[in-house]
Amino acid sequence: MAGAALADSSPPRGVIELFTSQGCSSCPPADTVLSELVKRGDVVALAYHVDYWDYLGWRDSFGTPENTARQYEYMKSFKAQSVYTPQAVINGRRHVNGASRRDIEGALSELKRARRGLNVEVSATYSGSSLLIEADAASGGPHEAEVVVVYFDPP
Repeated sequence: MAGAALADSSPPRGVIELFTSQGCSSCPPADTVLSELVKRGDVVALAYHVDYWDYLGWRDSFGTPENTARQYEYMKSFKAQSVYTPQAVINGRRHVNGASRRDIEGALSELKRARRGLNVEVSATYSGSSLLIEADAASGGPHEAEVVVVYFDPP
């Protein structure tokens, strides 16, 4: 997994998870789109390299079974028939062709209008050598959530 952080501390427009592979001939344009979106600084972008194309002979040096499993979990939650690359998952709620900037931008805007964007307040603070992450609980009872902590080296 590779990622890019926000340029400042303003709330992001969304999280883009790109499922990609070095063995996928359609993925370089998606990698470029993701890089361009990152440069704007208003999204959290994560690239998950999958390993299911390795059988073609080009082993993806970043691909992992965990990334592939994550994509398959999304497939189940979206009730999709199959996985594909490049696939962009927006805010964990919608998937689009990762090579289509227009589709990614459209999904970000649509989810924001529908108030299905990033709606959980999260804060992180240091306490000595520990990192404390707090998230506001949603009303309406207990909910499951997956927390992904990503560390970025500044450029």
